[in-house]
Amino acid sequence: MQDILQPLLHKAQVQNLRLHLGRSGLWIGDSAQLRMMNDGHVGIFAQTRRSWGGLFLQRRLVQVGQLGAEDSDLLAVPLRDGHRLRVRIVGVTPEHLATETGPEMFISVWANSHKMMMPAQLA
Repeated sequence: MQDILQPLLHKAQVQNLRLHLGRSGLWIGDSAQLRMMNDGHVGIFAQTRRSWGGLFLQRRLVQVGQLGAEDSDLLAVPLRDGHRLRVRIVGVTPEHLATETGPEMFISVWANSHKMMMPAQLA
């Protein structure tokens, strides 16, 4: 049986960006991972791509940034309970295209909300 995914966050802004988006190789449609951090925020991790002369491709899982307090609170229970979440990058404005606000990244988070509402013994 296939899971029916529904959006938990349609478009959430990634805060406190920790890398140069223009050189990261991250694009719209790339997947990401969420992890609960010690400070209570949800950290966002993604596989960066870097190649040298088109010959070597290096991939590394790095922390891109984190979600804001409200979005972190919304995702705390699904992350704690181990629900499968589908996280995708839905918007990227790299440094060379950014305005005064600076570079931006947005993600969407989807989950099987039916399983999240069911008691654990029935799921």
